[in-house]
Amino acid sequence: MHDALGLCLACKGCKTDCPANADVATCKAGLLHHRYKGRPRPPARCSGARSDGVLRG
Repeated sequence: MHDALGLCLACKGCKTDCPANADVATCKAGLLHHRYKGRPRPPARCSGARSDGVLRG
């Protein structure tokens, strides 16, 4: 499951394409919430981790 959700961009495109109306982005957010609950997230998982280099480069 972790490998499959690693490819998810959280764009919510799957919700409209899926006949079961599955929202993989919400599933991924919930999974990551429980995984890192009470623990700090790694810097690579933070949304602004690499934005400094991108903006300057």
